Amino acid sequence: MNFRRQARRFIDRQVEVDTVNETYVGRLAKVEHDVILLCICHKGQNHLIIIRIDQIVALSAV
Repeated sequence: MNFRRQARRFIDRQVEVDTVNETYVGRLAKVEHDVILLCICHKGQNHLIIIRIDQIVALSAV
């Protein structure tokens, strides 16, 4: 199974995304061809973060 297929199983769930530079926690909104979209809450506002799949080290449910 490839990463995108496995990641799609986590759509609309709270996840932790470890990248080569940082760790993000939020709701997985969408999985595209080479990026994922993660919805995070920062200072009471929702933000959509775009993360390149080639930068992801690990993706896990929270």
